[in-house]
Amino acid sequence: MKKIFWGIVFISVALIGSYKGYLWYQVYQQLSEVKEQVAPFAMVKYGWIYSTFDGEVGVRDIKITPYLLKGTISIDELSLKAKDAMALLSLGDKFAQRTPPEELRIKTTNMSFPLDGRFEELLNSLDVSSDITHSGDGFNPFGVYSCGDTASVKGPELIAMGYDRFTVSSEVGYRFNFRAERLVFDATVDSESMGRSEFSVDVGVSGRDIYDVVRSNTLPVINRATWRFNDNGFYRRLSFYCSKKTETERPRYVEQAAQEWDADLKDHGITLNASLVDTYRDYILDGGLLNVEVSPDRGIDYSSLSLFSANDIISMLNVRIMLNGVLLPDLSLTIDEQQFSTTTDDGQPLTGGDVTSTDSAEALVVVKSYQETEIEEAAEFLKRRALIELDTGKRVEGMIILVDEHFVELEQIVAGGKVSYPLRKRNITSFKVWR
Repeated sequence: MKKIFWGIVFISVALIGSYKGYLWYQVYQQLSEVKEQVAPFAMVKYGWIYSTFDGEVGVRDIKITPYLLKGTISIDELSLKAKDAMALLSLGDKFAQRTPPEELRIKTTNMSFPLDGRFEELLNSLDVSSDITHSGDGFNPFGVYSCGDTASVKGPELIAMGYDRFTVSSEVGYRFNFRAERLVFDATVDSESMGRSEFSVDVGVSGRDIYDVVRSNTLPVINRATWRFNDNGFYRRLSFYCSKKTETERPRYVEQAAQEWDADLKDHGITLNASLVDTYRDYILDGGLLNVEVSPDRGIDYSSLSLFSANDIISMLNVRIMLNGVLLPDLSLTIDEQQFSTTTDDGQPLTGGDVTSTDSAEALVVVKSYQETEIEEAAEFLKRRALIELDTGKRVEGMIILVDEHFVELEQIVAGGKVSYPLRKRNITSFKVWR
């Protein structure tokens, strides 16, 4: 009996040792390759490699010292977590076969570097928008307004605002369940005193693995999406910095910044209602918690959203925005489609005339319109916009939501909700579909 007992103990210890040893060796090999690849540019050191029986493996106490910079990038912990221990063991083979696992999470804890020396130069060199000024050449609705020559926050601004290091932790992951036809993605980025952002989206998909989802021609169905951002006092610091720089009282600076932001949006075809502008002003004055939630109506044809107005889309997506626990009651806005669509990414309007490619070939322009359609084909255009004329002369426009033997039902979005119109086929004299 003792032999059996000690045999079980020995086998258990051997299995544990094999599991830990295999994972340690795999991570060690990967780290050795990384150190070899970056050796000409930086020195990499790390403390120890660890693994757990719930499917996590990681590295602690990482130090990266670029030779051209004065400081060191430190990372307390970098880890990867699979669904369980077996999934973690098979992770390498899955990646080699280009088959992603059903569940994966990557976490970085306290990545930190000083905001002095050449780190500032490095950050500026990585900023793709550094060549875009705020004089009207570029459009950034999340930029810095009415703050002199400051159009975005970089190293010098952060230092002036009282930050001496940049420290950030992040966690990104997904869970895929092909039986439930669901893919849940979530991400958290938390920077000390600079804001914490949490994003989550739950979508309905089809396929047996992630690659099936990616290759599918069917758009995923968004069940729910949320975004939470807590500025952790960042905007208060920014408003103090800008008011001091422009020699303006802080409330006055905030008022000017809100007006300039609103004017910039209008210049690009977006007109917000007054309450949204006031909310923006309140947020850059005192900051706080911003919560955005989207829970779309069932059966939305996302490929046809371009046919609806911005307010219709907001209603269909059931967008809810809360600032510091208070729900924003009015999210209405107006978009000048011609002005919005004829503005390039660098903020310059397109000139008149035909758009040509670099080889002077003529561009192919496809223009959608209401086209006369046989009423017997109505079922083929569910979730499409339609324009129907009745024998009484009345015209009804809306989205097709139901077709049966005798009726076509259209749905319209109106103030306060939706209204549907069941229309008898025998009373329809003209049936046009937007396509």
